[in-house]
Amino acid sequence: MKNKKLVWFPVFRRVIPEKFESWMEEMAARGWQLERIGQWDTILMVFKRGEAKRYRFVFDLQANPGRDYQSTYEEFGWELVGRMASAYVWRMEYDGERPEAFSDQTSLEERSRRVIAAIGVSVAILFMVSIIMAYPLLFKPGTIPVAEKNQLILAIMFCAIIAAGLGGVMVHIRRYRKQC
Repeated sequence: MKNKKLVWFPVFRRVIPEKFESWMEEMAARGWQLERIGQWDTILMVFKRGEAKRYRFVFDLQANPGRDYQSTYEEFGWELVGRMASAYVWRMEYDGERPEAFSDQTSLEERSRRVIAAIGVSVAILFMVSIIMAYPLLFKPGTIPVAEKNQLILAIMFCAIIAAGLGGVMVHIRRYRKQC
């Protein structure tokens, strides 16, 4: 029996925060535990075989958390598993009713807005990079060798595909929130 499980691109495969949390809870219930979460865990998470536990996980995107952010969660019994960029991941072991970190629908909607805004910034950056790369193709096409033109076109296409995918993620999160 394997004692380690590698999961590639876990956050990208479960872009809706509630679905990511549920997946983490299912992994813990099957005995796959995370010791900590770090910056690179958006790309690769390493789980270790352990005791099956009932954890409630919370994915909370906070670009500029207040001074009392961490202590407030900890006062209510939450354990910080770690951070992936500006996303904090909390957990709480429980036996009875599943605990909630967000007390009302408005809090959940605000979290979704923060996630959508963060993705929107990425889309804007990709759009700006595409414009910058397209500038020589549009305004100085005769000065660029063919090989470099092809590279620029590929880079622009790559940025456009990623931006379109992220735009789709934003729409997906909005639709999910409206269904709840």
